[in-house]
Amino acid sequence: MVKTPDETRSYKPVAYGDVIDVIKLQAEMKLPNWEVTSTEYGLARDDQQLFGLFRLQKKLQEEEVLEAEIIEPDDKLGLSIGFRTSHDKSLSLGVVVGAYVFVCDNLMLNTNGFKCIKRHTPNVWETFDYLLYQTMNQAGIHFVQHEDAKKQMVQLNVEQDRGFEVLGRMYGHKLLTPVQMSNAVEDWRNPAHKVFEARDAWSLYNATTMGLKKGSPSLAISRYCKAHDWFMENLSNLQ
Repeated sequence: MVKTPDETRSYKPVAYGDVIDVIKLQAEMKLPNWEVTSTEYGLARDDQQLFGLFRLQKKLQEEEVLEAEIIEPDDKLGLSIGFRTSHDKSLSLGVVVGAYVFVCDNLMLNTNGFKCIKRHTPNVWETFDYLLYQTMNQAGIHFVQHEDAKKQMVQLNVEQDRGFEVLGRMYGHKLLTPVQMSNAVEDWRNPAHKVFEARDAWSLYNATTMGLKKGSPSLAISRYCKAHDWFMENLSNLQ
């Protein structure tokens, strides 16, 4: 429904619907063992910026279906593919692969999984096709990396007051806005999900990403990536 601007000699805009269709098609082709379970889209700047997210779950075998239906959602991880683009040249066309937490849909994204096109040049589709090829081929690697990161965080105890200090540091480093900081602190104090009541780095990480849900969709990928990378770089100092 959003009108695509006219093409010029040096600028080739990409229709939002086309971007969505291409990513969905590539995901189906390159990730046959995964299925898209939900999608989410956000518009900003009078519809001139778009952020989108695909959540994927591993396909279950027939014998696994019944068991899966009776188990409550927990903090297991699924695969996520996010993307962004714009019509006003304010954002490059980019795609990121990472993970998300089943119980709360919190995202785990890092800069290693983020690829973007610097300019909307006439060959934008060829370049984006190559970026998608890279992203999909590396999806499994990034998912394993996030599973390993979760295992590390679960094993690291973090006292309540230390968690408040860490969130304060993230705010000081501009990784959290005031509103995001407030929401993260509240979720660390009173977790919205029982699975995060344990006082460990994994619960603190999810309190952080709960806070990151607040804010402009056009900045979401950047904020998630920067926060994740900072968190992992400082993991040994969280206790």
